[in-house]
Amino acid sequence: MGDLGNLIKTTACALYRCAGSTATDRRRSQSATGAYPLAIVQRWLWVTQPDFWAQLQGGRLEHGLKIEWTCDKKARHGDVALLYRADMAKDIAHLFRVDSDKPVEGEHPLDANRKAWWCHATLMHTLRHPLLLPDLRAEPRLASWAALEANFHALSFEIDDTVWRVLLEFAHPLDRIDLRRYGS
Repeated sequence: MGDLGNLIKTTACALYRCAGSTATDRRRSQSATGAYPLAIVQRWLWVTQPDFWAQLQGGRLEHGLKIEWTCDKKARHGDVALLYRADMAKDIAHLFRVDSDKPVEGEHPLDANRKAWWCHATLMHTLRHPLLLPDLRAEPRLASWAALEANFHALSFEIDDTVWRVLLEFAHPLDRIDLRRYGS
């Protein structure tokens, strides 16, 4: 198969499920020419405590704000992350775009004896109507989502396509437009 055939096959694999590969693996694979096929945006949920998010202008963030945040070591440039605000707010209120090509390992924000991965990110959207924890817990289609099962006790969780579609359904119609623009 020539270069064009390999590129078509690689692009098709990026768009559709290929046997034995995950969305992250498909997005990371290169074609025979070394060029990346169409990027598949990976979605994440980042968790923050109020002592962190409240420091950022009283919990209110400005669009375009550039931050460094804990993330998953598989996060890459162009991925998106929803921010879950724990404790007082108990909601998903912000959408960030990952700007880092590869996360950097550094100090854990809550435990100096552990390490964490850090990404540079930009605030792309603040939800007009945050997604509230009681609503998320009441939705049976989210019952097996790792974030809910772990009671949001981690720094980062992957959001698969099924969970993303449910979160889109919960979002206010005006928020849904921006969530789709950046995360679909």
